Amino acid sequence: MWPWTHVAFGYVWYSVAVHLLLRRRPTDVPAILAGVSALLPDLVDKPLAWSIGATGTGYGPAHSLFVGIPIVALVAVGLWRWARLELGIALFVGYASHLLGDIIFQYFDDGRIVTAVVTWPFGPAASESTGGILDHVVHYLRYYVHAIVTGEATTYVVMTIGIVVGVFALWIADGTPGLALVTSREFRRQIFD
Repeated sequence: MWPWTHVAFGYVWYSVAVHLLLRRRPTDVPAILAGVSALLPDLVDKPLAWSIGATGTGYGPAHSLFVGIPIVALVAVGLWRWARLELGIALFVGYASHLLGDIIFQYFDDGRIVTAVVTWPFGPAASESTGGILDHVVHYLRYYVHAIVTGEATTYVVMTIGIVVGVFALWIADGTPGLALVTSREFRRQIFD
């Protein structure tokens, strides 16, 4: 999945969880946390593999049901214990959605369920081409753009576009949580000053 698809997929699960568990709309800071936590596995594992070479693939400890999920679950429980339930939900649901998304989209991309992406260090390691982060990003971006431009959009590409469009509508229906915060003068001052 692309970063924007992970964020969108994570937001859907986060929004559903908040509506079901808390019976209200998502709020600003937790909505942003859900999006960021949906990116965390890639923000950890891709540089480990593609720049440092610490793992043989972009799926390592942060994607692992045995390493990443327990750590995030402990932090989420800690947030809940410190009366930050919605932050705990956002962190855990966003993070878990990343792993679920990788498994689902792998199936739609090549027709097989690959659990190796979430079983590190016990599962068989998938191999990837060598090169740094920029090499990998350019390679995958070319594939993605080529599929759209040539009309050879795979189920994967169609699902990616569909999810982003659908989630944008859900985000608007939820009241655009996070938008007021990131566009506020105070937020910009804290980030850019």
